[in-house]
Amino acid sequence: MNRKYLPGLDGIRAIAVIAIIIFHLNPKWLPGGFLGVDTFFVISGYLIAMLLINEYEKTGTINILQFWIRRMKRLFPPVLFMILIVIQYIIFFDQSLLYQLKKDVIAALLYISNWWYIFDGLSYFESFEARPLEHLWSLAIEEQFYLLFPLILILMLNKWSKKNILLLFFVVSILSAILMSTLYDPAANVSRIYFGTDTRLQTLLLGVMCAFIWPAFKLKHDAPRILVVIIDFLGFIGLIVLMYSIYKLSEHSVFLFNGGFYVLGIFTLLIIMAAVHPSSIMSRLLGIKPLTVIGKYSYSLYLWHYPVIVLMQKHFVQGQVPIYIHISSVILTIVLAVFSYKLIERPYRLNGLKVFTIMSIKNFITVIVTLYLCISTPYLL
Repeated sequence: MNRKYLPGLDGIRAIAVIAIIIFHLNPKWLPGGFLGVDTFFVISGYLIAMLLINEYEKTGTINILQFWIRRMKRLFPPVLFMILIVIQYIIFFDQSLLYQLKKDVIAALLYISNWWYIFDGLSYFESFEARPLEHLWSLAIEEQFYLLFPLILILMLNKWSKKNILLLFFVVSILSAILMSTLYDPAANVSRIYFGTDTRLQTLLLGVMCAFIWPAFKLKHDAPRILVVIIDFLGFIGLIVLMYSIYKLSEHSVFLFNGGFYVLGIFTLLIIMAAVHPSSIMSRLLGIKPLTVIGKYSYSLYLWHYPVIVLMQKHFVQGQVPIYIHISSVILTIVLAVFSYKLIERPYRLNGLKVFTIMSIKNFITVIVTLYLCISTPYLL
């Protein structure tokens, strides 16, 4: 059965982005909320690998250029729009951040933010410096993966069996986890292993391996009932473990850096396997409307929540932020995310640069806003 939309995955995205937002509002509320990023990594590895494998099986090749174009149309316009808005805000209201922001912007636009923050010595968990684009480190890792993975995959698909490819990915994922454990020093800054593409590759590859073993596009409604029950059971176990870990673990949990991210990635795979099966209870549970709506906006919510929170909390002592600031941050994040999705993300994803020639009222507003930001920002800088 060929299903283009998997609502269960949007449900998982919703849980992940909510956890991340709560963590950034106040880490004490949800100490392990940052694990939502790893959930996104596993989902990304799964979806991208599944789409590429499906294309290869249908056509005998992978159009890598078209893949990159689709990724750029999907991901780059919303990021650029967010960055330009942040620059505008800082120019007019907080120029003290401008010098550092310029360097962070360059790294963000080149999708190397993670390595830039390692080089700059930034600590994800202990930074008292306002860096409104810091969250783009995870997008940088994903983009680096999108750039190289299709090239590697098509070379291997042309030469090797799927069994051997799966074995290689397994070995590399284990090596990535071992590297994280080897470099981990609980008394030192964990930026190198937390931001590093090599040490975070483990969860992306877990998703990739799942795509070989459990491709959603090939799952059938008429699977044996006992199999569906087992899948649901394992999925609920995975969800309970992940939710407990988000609630209980923190950046100080030694377990995470000594194989913990890998273990939780496996439990995330159990959730995904149940969430994408067309006959499972888990797919219906995670596919409920509130979760799928949040999941649909999850990319925009992720892009906007961090700069909003950082710039609004900057004027308060950490840990003593008034509740009305938290509420205002959430409301503003939602408003900006919806605006960005409706006027930037969706139009550019569907039409690309043709958005400039399709003159609906919505696209006209998009064009005006985009042109203003592109023209005015360099001038003001």
